Amino acid sequence: MNAMNIIKKRHSFVLFEVLLSLLLITMSILPFSSYPYRIYKKEFSLLKKMTMEPYFTRSFEEAYKKKDNPILEDIPTLFGEKDTLIIKRLATISKRQDDSHKKSLTEVQITLSAGHAKLTRTKYYLDGDK
Repeated sequence: MNAMNIIKKRHSFVLFEVLLSLLLITMSILPFSSYPYRIYKKEFSLLKKMTMEPYFTRSFEEAYKKKDNPILEDIPTLFGEKDTLIIKRLATISKRQDDSHKKSLTEVQITLSAGHAKLTRTKYYLDGDK
């Protein structure tokens, strides 16, 4: 009977050691697994921004032509082999006039966004007579 108690105590101690070792291994792996994911998200966001960049010229032209109602449509574009990236465009136009000159300055600000990636650019146009 004495031998049975020793075996039971030894069995529970081995189980405790196994659980403790699994806990230590898990705790040492977790910091390494989150860092690559953050880098991957950052690189993915930069790829989206690179994909959006060429659409600024087109967006500026469309917004300047529609000065009174600068509502721009979303642009679907190919992203990767099979995915589609929807680029949302927002335009704000403000006009500055100077009484001493016959010309006015139009400021067009375009914001392109896709997911968490967001880019904003501003372009100025010099208009003719008032």
